[in-house]
Amino acid sequence: MPGSATREKALQAALELFGRKGYDRVSMNDIAEAVGIRAPSLYKHFAGKEALFAATAPYVRERYQALWQDAVNAQAVLEREVRGPGALSAERLELATMPWVMAELEDGAGFRAFAGQVAEGLDWLWDRPLTLYERFFSRLMERQAVKRADAHTMALEYLAPILHLIDLADRDSSRRATAEEDIRKHVRQFCRAFAVKERSPASGGVRSLFRR
Repeated sequence: MPGSATREKALQAALELFGRKGYDRVSMNDIAEAVGIRAPSLYKHFAGKEALFAATAPYVRERYQALWQDAVNAQAVLEREVRGPGALSAERLELATMPWVMAELEDGAGFRAFAGQVAEGLDWLWDRPLTLYERFFSRLMERQAVKRADAHTMALEYLAPILHLIDLADRDSSRRATAEEDIRKHVRQFCRAFAVKERSPASGGVRSLFRR
């Protein structure tokens, strides 16, 4: 329909500006300037900044739905490879976590603060990953790849440090590289604590005679 291209550009500009500066620090003039039009032209598409903000919600929802679908896909890849004790390594566990972690670090604090203001923000930022990893660890327990434990508690122990480190990087962007490395260290430590190791064959006796 007429004007739909301008409306789409305005929404994309609003997403970028709200995510970088925060809702309160962005004006309709800022958005119009980013689109390359005059501010009054925006009011042909949106009643005001609140209406424009509300119109971005489906885009934020779509972004997080894609993010967690990527996490589900990464988990599925790992599950196909992990079929018993000794099969889970820290490197493989990283594959189920680092893609969305890197996407979160790339977005930065502004986008997460912005997403938190949109409906269901808390669900996307905490509840959804907690549910995903609770189910993930339950399936790994069925494969005897991780130790038997409460899956919900295990997911909390896994995610809480990761989300805390992302929060620290939000407060100080210079900590991003450090946060990434600390998250990888946490994954390795978690794997050492919870991964079930394959039992070594018994030593001594008759078995030792045939090793020569």
